[in-house]
Amino acid sequence: MRFCEIHPFVRFSRFLQPNDTGPFLCPYDCRLFYVKKGSVSVFAGGKEHVLRETDGIVIHSGVTYRVLRTAEDAKVLAVNFDFTFRQAAHDVPIPPDSPEKFVESNVLERVTFEDASAFNRAAAISGMGRFEDLLLKAHSEFGQNLIYSNAAAGAYLSLFLAECARFLSEGASGSGSSAADKIISYLHENFSGAITNSQLAELFHYHPNYINSLIRAKTGMSLRSYLLNIRIAKAVTLLETTHFSVTQIAQEVGFCDISYFSNYFKKVTGRSPKEFRNK
Repeated sequence: MRFCEIHPFVRFSRFLQPNDTGPFLCPYDCRLFYVKKGSVSVFAGGKEHVLRETDGIVIHSGVTYRVLRTAEDAKVLAVNFDFTFRQAAHDVPIPPDSPEKFVESNVLERVTFEDASAFNRAAAISGMGRFEDLLLKAHSEFGQNLIYSNAAAGAYLSLFLAECARFLSEGASGSGSSAADKIISYLHENFSGAITNSQLAELFHYHPNYINSLIRAKTGMSLRSYLLNIRIAKAVTLLETTHFSVTQIAQEVGFCDISYFSNYFKKVTGRSPKEFRNK
């Protein structure tokens, strides 16, 4: 399963105040623990994670965990969820078992991500405070239990998990992520010009290979693929909103070869530029 296919179902959400002692547990659905206040120690996936305020951890179904407080005032938002709605009919909280009593066949859902493997067991994420509001909105929707609350809670959780996945893909948000943002901004502003790895390397003072690795970590695509996608998106807009010829549009969005533009446009959209305009 690819991460873009998630459609989370929030089964239960509540605030916890962990103790300084507690058992190991094995859940039948996924867990998300987010530290709202204080700090906790979470053992999951064979490793201990010390989580402080605004840190969190996503634990897959079937992965043994234990949560202990490391500060007296620790407060944790705990969410029981599935990555999809397939088991949404099971809409009441399902208590975890001890590892000794755990029955593998009772796991509600176990997905394996091709492109976000950290989520296949336990993924700790630090410094997610700027996205806390998404998680609190998911918690609020679950608590209100209004019409369409399941959809709303899942949507907010999906956004939060997407930010977690980006963080894990990029690594700690530091100079690399900041540099990638600047390069991406440059691409969107200058897509119609001739852009190469070497040119960007000289402009941003990085090795050409590093430029490509930054873009791939940020977007999941190579620099070339990302730039071509920008150009095709701009071409779609021009086809829909102007009377420019296909040749003019190709030149406007940075394609020197009209034949290559038409072929690549069809590869992406399934139609040639003329077919797309006349659809």
